[in-house]
Amino acid sequence: MVCCALVAGVLASGFWLIGLLGRVRKHAGHNALAWRLADGPAGDVVYPSNPFSLRARIKSVRHAADGLRLLVRTEHNARIHLAATVLAVAAGVALGISTADWRWIVAAIVWVWAAEALNTAIEHLCDAVCPTSHPAIRAAKDVAAGGVLAVAIGAATIGAITLAPYVTALLVGDRTELAICRAIPW
Repeated sequence: MVCCALVAGVLASGFWLIGLLGRVRKHAGHNALAWRLADGPAGDVVYPSNPFSLRARIKSVRHAADGLRLLVRTEHNARIHLAATVLAVAAGVALGISTADWRWIVAAIVWVWAAEALNTAIEHLCDAVCPTSHPAIRAAKDVAAGGVLAVAIGAATIGAITLAPYVTALLVGDRTELAICRAIPW
């Protein structure tokens, strides 16, 4: 009985989704972010009609790279994150950490950079919306910066937990322990 109810629910969801997709209309604009709910009674979703273009994807990657360059060039904390990234990668290479441990280090680095980029985007947007001081804008900026701080503390903790066994084995001079650290597949 429960299986029949689950199958019926999945089929009903599928039919609903097919009906929804049948109502999707294409938008005549050229802005990739120009989707919106239509004014029609069915509430059709409108998507841009730009076809896939390799040239457009390359241009999009260039814009993203410009954003990263702007981030490093204008944000002091991004430079600190860059130094921490270089140190973490250098420590990982010097200690010969395992592939499993590299996953943690890379994930922590990416989380910090993504948080810093989002924080910077929020700050720029807030400055554009309200160039003067406003309590709500200040609160939004503080919350975004707090998010970066939380991610950075988490990344430092991940780095410490990941690299500590290697550093300990290196300081103690225990080659067996260092080999075990590198062999653990977690």
